[in-house]
Amino acid sequence: MEKISDLIYNNIHVLPSFIDVGLLTQTLTAECFVWNAFFDVQSLALKRKNYEGITDTLGEELVFAPLEHAFHIVISMQGTPDVDGVLLFSVDGVSVPLAITGSRGLVWGLAPERGLAETWEWLTHIVTGLDHSEERRPLRDVPRVSYGAVYAAVGREAAYAESLVYSHRAGSFVLPLFEQTVRIPSPAAGSERLAFDTSGGAWRDGGRGILWRDALTFESFSVASASPDGLTLKKPLARALGGMCLAVPCADARIEAFDRTDEPADASALRVQWSVSSPLIWAERLPESTYDGFPLLDMPTYVTGEGLSRDVSVPKVVLDNGLGPVRTLNPCPYARATWSVLVPCQTPEEIAAMRGALMAWRGGCTAFWLSTGRHDFVPAGDYRQTVGLAVRRSGWASSGLAPGRDRIRIELADGSVFLRRIVSVAAGPAAEEILSLDEGLPFESLPAAAFRVISFLTLVRLAGDSALFTWRYTQWAADVTFSVVEVDA
Repeated sequence: MEKISDLIYNNIHVLPSFIDVGLLTQTLTAECFVWNAFFDVQSLALKRKNYEGITDTLGEELVFAPLEHAFHIVISMQGTPDVDGVLLFSVDGVSVPLAITGSRGLVWGLAPERGLAETWEWLTHIVTGLDHSEERRPLRDVPRVSYGAVYAAVGREAAYAESLVYSHRAGSFVLPLFEQTVRIPSPAAGSERLAFDTSGGAWRDGGRGILWRDALTFESFSVASASPDGLTLKKPLARALGGMCLAVPCADARIEAFDRTDEPADASALRVQWSVSSPLIWAERLPESTYDGFPLLDMPTYVTGEGLSRDVSVPKVVLDNGLGPVRTLNPCPYARATWSVLVPCQTPEEIAAMRGALMAWRGGCTAFWLSTGRHDFVPAGDYRQTVGLAVRRSGWASSGLAPGRDRIRIELADGSVFLRRIVSVAAGPAAEEILSLDEGLPFESLPAAAFRVISFLTLVRLAGDSALFTWRYTQWAADVTFSVVEVDA
């Protein structure tokens, strides 16, 4: 049986052995003790891990006689958003850790006047050959995330914002993502469980959130575990806000740019650009539909309003050594277009689908099919399987189909969708052209009125390494914009 004396003597004891700073909003100094419970002088080796923003009054080695030695640990606001430091005392194969945990950040309690502008940025290395073929390699698996927001602050709120910026300009803030709020009854003080629908929101194990009533009245908390039906908190709530409140997920962010315009009546307009320290990794979610080996983004709603614009150019290579004549080569003799695309998302499911697709594309690495959504071909008569698809003359019969212009998306009035490849285009009677398809439609005949839209289906990739979510500040409504460029299959 182990004796009590064996547990006490001939050991190193550290008190406390664990420091939890919670949500750190100012520099914290903790008094600690290390006790030499050996019967002679000991030389302790000290090792430090994840010590950014943490200092102590000990050196690299500690030599002291039996009994205790006091020291101080200082945890500052300068450092990583998560505090996860370890101070390790070691002697003769015996190691005793002192763990320091918590998180840094002042809560930015102001709600934006309008919705946030959320930008995702990847980094893709693309090598283009003389024949315009591409080799694409991702250099960043997770996009960097930034937010741009405009805040209207009046009176106390303006003074509160000024104190935050001037006292903590370079530090990490806890930024509430108000576009993902859920309105709930205020939980009672001491609650360790929040029950509400978290699906689609930026809630995650180990994440942060606030219960918010106004810019100066909120309660922050850390999430132990998140499930679709609610959150389990790491610590009970310290107080109840009363009435109804907003449950808001938060991100760790730093201010990259700040602009303040003072207005009459103690009002100020604040424009803040935020950089997120640890972006949330959303699940990859390629569209379930595929065609000819590539995923299909079948979202024709993006063409509403000004949802699609195209810049058409002919790729070229310029050879110029600075001495002789400049030569221009056109290794790709047909035009390529760059599209600007806007996808209006109205529900959490649509937003989750776009987030998942963008994560799977990883910037400009992955090619996918995208429909123009336009009436690129207009039926000129009834469809007959033995003849082909008669459309109004558009000039393709004389000019010939260029690469990338031989796939079409056929949508019928009943919602049925068929994807086909055009084998040939022949001039027909009067002002018609006949499209011969690689596979006929599953109908002997079909009246022209049965066709809703026939549009080109084009293989594209992201043209730039960014996508923008413009939140409309109504729950779960955002316009997602990005650019794509046409590529070869």
